[in-house]
Amino acid sequence: MKKLAFYIAVIFLFVRCSYKNIPFQVENEKEYIKELKKSPEGLVANTDTINLYSEYRYTIRVGDELTMQAVGIPLGEEQTELEEFQKVYKVNSDGEILLPLIGFKKVAGLTLREASREIEEAYKKYYTNPKVDLYFHNLKVFVYKGSQAAVVQLNREQTHLSEVIAAAGGLEQKHQLKYVKIIRGNKLNPVLIWVDLRKEKTWEQLPLYVQADDVIYVKDRDVYY
Repeated sequence: MKKLAFYIAVIFLFVRCSYKNIPFQVENEKEYIKELKKSPEGLVANTDTINLYSEYRYTIRVGDELTMQAVGIPLGEEQTELEEFQKVYKVNSDGEILLPLIGFKKVAGLTLREASREIEEAYKKYYTNPKVDLYFHNLKVFVYKGSQAAVVQLNREQTHLSEVIAAAGGLEQKHQLKYVKIIRGNKLNPVLIWVDLRKEKTWEQLPLYVQADDVIYVKDRDVYY
C-alpha cells in the first residue's frame, strides 16, 4: 500500500506541477529560467535552505532493503576455500537487519560503507579476512523525457545525474539539455532544481547527485515556456 500511495503521489505531482498543460511547470517558471541563463554554474533552485553543492550520501533508513554480498574463509577449519553468499535484508523498525551468525545488527543512520565495515568487523569472529559489500535494493528515481518515462534503481550512496540519465536511455536531439528539472522532497511543496546540462562546469565540477524518489524531467524541444 505504501508503494501504491507513493506512485499516486508522483502522478499527483505530475498534474500539480503542470501549468498551461506543460508537465512539471510552475507559474513562476520563467523567472527561474532567466536566472538559469545567467548562472555560470548552470544551476538554480527555488530554495536557499539546502546546500545544492554538498556531497550527498544517503544513509540507511527503517524499511530500506539491502543486498549483502559476503565472502570469507571460516575460522578453525582446515578448508581454505572461500564461502560466499548473497541475500536481501530489510531494515526493521528498530533499524536492524538479522544476519547469519551475528544476529541483529544496527545499520540505520549509517552509510553503506560504514555499515559494510561494521559488519566485516563483526564477521572477523567467524571468518578470516571477511569482505562485505552492501547495495541498496529498493531506492529509485523517476525520469521523464518528454512523453517517455523510466524508473531507475539506485544501488549506491551516490549516483550522479548523468548516470541516471544514461541508465534511462540517454538523451536524443529532440530533448532540451538547457532545461533539465529535478523535483525533490515533499511532493506537495517540493524543492525544484533547474539544470543547464550544456555548460561544461555543470557536468564536471558540480556534485549533482540524485536522491531517492527524485523526479527528473527533460523537456522536448517542441515544448515552450
